[in-house]
Amino acid sequence: MVKSASNWEFAKLIESKTVLVIDDFGDMRNMLVNIMRMLGAKNIDSAINGERAIELMEENKYDIVLCDYNLGSGKDGQQVLEEARHRNLITLATIFIMVTAESSKAMVMGAIEHEPDSYVSKPFSKDLIKARIERAMARKNDLGEIYQAVEARQLDEAIVLLDKKIAKKPKNLGDLMRVKAEVCFQAGNYDCSEDIYKKVLALRDVPWAKLGMGKVLFKRKEHQKAAEVFRELNSSNPDFTVAMDWQAKCFQAMGQVDEAKTVLSNALEISPRGILRQELFGDLSMQTGDFEKAEKAFGQAVKLGKNSVHNHPVFFSNLAKSQTSQNKHDDALKSLGRIKKNFGDADNADIYTAATEALVYHNKGDKEKSEEAMKKASGLYDISGDSADNKLTLELAKVASDLGDTAKTEELLKKAIQNNHDDDEFLNAVTAVLNASDLDHDAESFVSGLRKEVIEMNNRGVQLLQKGRLDEAVKLFEEAAEQMTGNSIITTNATRALLMRMESSGADNNDLFAVRQYLDRLKRIDPGNSTNQATYQKLVTRLKKVIESA
Repeated sequence: MVKSASNWEFAKLIESKTVLVIDDFGDMRNMLVNIMRMLGAKNIDSAINGERAIELMEENKYDIVLCDYNLGSGKDGQQVLEEARHRNLITLATIFIMVTAESSKAMVMGAIEHEPDSYVSKPFSKDLIKARIERAMARKNDLGEIYQAVEARQLDEAIVLLDKKIAKKPKNLGDLMRVKAEVCFQAGNYDCSEDIYKKVLALRDVPWAKLGMGKVLFKRKEHQKAAEVFRELNSSNPDFTVAMDWQAKCFQAMGQVDEAKTVLSNALEISPRGILRQELFGDLSMQTGDFEKAEKAFGQAVKLGKNSVHNHPVFFSNLAKSQTSQNKHDDALKSLGRIKKNFGDADNADIYTAATEALVYHNKGDKEKSEEAMKKASGLYDISGDSADNKLTLELAKVASDLGDTAKTEELLKKAIQNNHDDDEFLNAVTAVLNASDLDHDAESFVSGLRKEVIEMNNRGVQLLQKGRLDEAVKLFEEAAEQMTGNSIITTNATRALLMRMESSGADNNDLFAVRQYLDRLKRIDPGNSTNQATYQKLVTRLKKVIESA
């Protein structure tokens, strides 16, 4: 339990903190600002809606955010928190408190799932706000150095810092053990995570430890055991939708689509505002031929996506697919027409539109328009190069498969596997497309074979680097990067190989040009991936040192 500071002590703690208050009602916004002033805060900004809040977070770093859930017609509080985290507009050290009068289970669950530091129901007092901030601040301050190491992707350093704190057996030992298990999991050290979870579960049945144990089993591909752990967790915690999501992932990985659908359906009844959960349920419904349910789910994804950072043309193209599968071809074309309106030329919107139009016209029996649309989609895709995201490659493969173009389907799926050989969830989606296609391949063997080729190629290159055979390593990685333009690991290692050669032999104009090209590519590959972006920043720092020493 955190010992409460006196008002004077708290004022000294908070006076240097930057605060953002977000509420669409002027009186409530002013009240929150005044409360923060009375508590001692001096640097306070306020926003009338979610869009303005995001703008302010783009311009400033905030230590404390007080955000109302219902912000009018634009982004709600859940979407503000989701986008701020997704785009790294707030750090692990930021205190985010959701303030709301909402009482509907769907909205409350949606907010809680995104784990704000605290959740305050209206009406509230100044003392309650102080207590919630004080508690969060104590935790954040204690973990400050660890958070910095995690955000810099220095996970080994974070574990060392955690071990030092754990050795002192403080009152918050349980919290430190939980954080260490999560950091070990991020680092891929599943043995470390498992050891912690087992120790905690031996004492008592703690939900976070059980969830963590299930995730470890999933990562080890022990999907049946993991599914059972998540089932037990759901039985004792019926509203724990995160565990349901993981159980559904297990069923997906085992090819048990109906079971995955059932679990997700239950999760959506509890918390229907999860946009990615709606998308996945729609995908699974398409696989089982339940097009009506798919249309409903994709329709919800489109609706929820309006103000979400996750909004994407694929929601509209999937909605159109579910409609054309029910012979609602005109509705499908209308859904595709909304892509241009919502995305313009961004996010490869025109490729999604053309590819799905090809399918709709095919289903309408208009062969000429179908071929014309697919030709356009393929041409635009080829031009897009490494800016084509994983979803787009997979969507094109699905359409090619539905049109009976097995050669194009195989080409696209091969590219998807090679560019994402380390992404188990994405490869499960690829396997599902393969199983539904007319390709004469055993899906799992096809995926695992290509994956093995990429891993072995990457390992050969790394071994060459370790032996100091830099020219050979550069040649291998450059050839691999030319073949797999969307593979972040290959792109990273090609960059490292060139940097190592220049660090050893001096800067070279051709190598410098190639490094910059790879860095540009790495920045484009999955820009929302914090690991990729942290790696990018480290490589940029190395490049600067090479240039300075030239």
